[in-house]
Amino acid sequence: MRKILAMLGLALVLAPAISLAADFRVSESGAVTIEKNDSLGNAYLAGNTINIDGAINNDLVAAGSAINIDGTVNQSTLIAGNTINQSGAVSQNARYAGNNVTISGQVGQDLVAAGRTVNVRRDAAVAGDAMIAGNAISIDGRIGNTLYLSGENVRIDGRIGGDVVAKSVGRLEIGPDAQIGGNLRYSSEQEAVIAGAAEIGGEIEFDRISQPAKQFAPVATATNLLSSFLLLIALVYLLPRFSRNVRENAYRNKANSFLANLGTGFILLLLSPLAIITLAISVIGARLALLVGVIYLLLLVLAASYSVILAGDLIIRTFVRDQHNKKPWLITVTGLLAAFVASLIPLVGWLAIFVFFLAALGALTKTFKNIFLPDAKRPE
Repeated sequence: MRKILAMLGLALVLAPAISLAADFRVSESGAVTIEKNDSLGNAYLAGNTINIDGAINNDLVAAGSAINIDGTVNQSTLIAGNTINQSGAVSQNARYAGNNVTISGQVGQDLVAAGRTVNVRRDAAVAGDAMIAGNAISIDGRIGNTLYLSGENVRIDGRIGGDVVAKSVGRLEIGPDAQIGGNLRYSSEQEAVIAGAAEIGGEIEFDRISQPAKQFAPVATATNLLSSFLLLIALVYLLPRFSRNVRENAYRNKANSFLANLGTGFILLLLSPLAIITLAISVIGARLALLVGVIYLLLLVLAASYSVILAGDLIIRTFVRDQHNKKPWLITVTGLLAAFVASLIPLVGWLAIFVFFLAALGALTKTFKNIFLPDAKRPE
């Protein structure tokens, strides 16, 4: 049975790598750097700091704390991190999710960006559409077609080739250097501040919205929290050794191990569906693809549960000095409350939940590898 599961795991990882001729680089201890003279095909990178100075000939998928793209990506990017900076060129679509996202380079097709702050600098140029969500958004560069926005504080002072569509914005400011080729359509509680020198080629459509009354359902909330608590308690007490191993694998080397698990989870989340499709159309057959798919779904369900436990464990590790007195129920309650509070915070809170989900997925992968491949070298 162990050999079969080990083969399935290898197929899950290797199938997309073989089919896509990808380059995987994961660093637990520091930086991943693509030098100026380097040239890669499809690149899947994870580490604390990722620097792209060379050329990525196909797609770039990356996860880390600080990600800098100074080189060129000849196809598309899909990146998650704390700080993301693109000063180089992306020939096709650029997709970013992070805390601080800054674009000062070229994007050949569409841009999708979400973050606490998103800045499109004066030197930036997006040939297609741009879809941006965040708390603070600043657009000083050029957008070739339509600009879609949603944020609390939005400032546009660049050149927009098509319409500007801003949904549910808090404060919208159109600067004196703004040039909007089409219509300005926005919904907000207050009218936009539009500089007299700003140029708007089409019409201005303002939809005033009122803050919806927040309805709090204490009974439903309490029921959901209680059911989640019972599920997680059952998990940690019925599988105590397994749960402890997942937590230790997540934080064994503190931040570096967490970031490595984050990168592993990010890559696994993206590549596993490709692996399943590859298996389904190969000579191995659809049955094996179905089995791998079931394992993948099981990992996702477990990762959703253990993400809460990892969040609670991190808080306890940070504020409780005596680590030997950590109680599983205390970790569970702490993580559940943290996840509940995070779910109430738009974008940033949801991003934090997603980060812990990816880290849990990576830690689970490492734990299962240690179980089914016991001869593999384990971290010190």
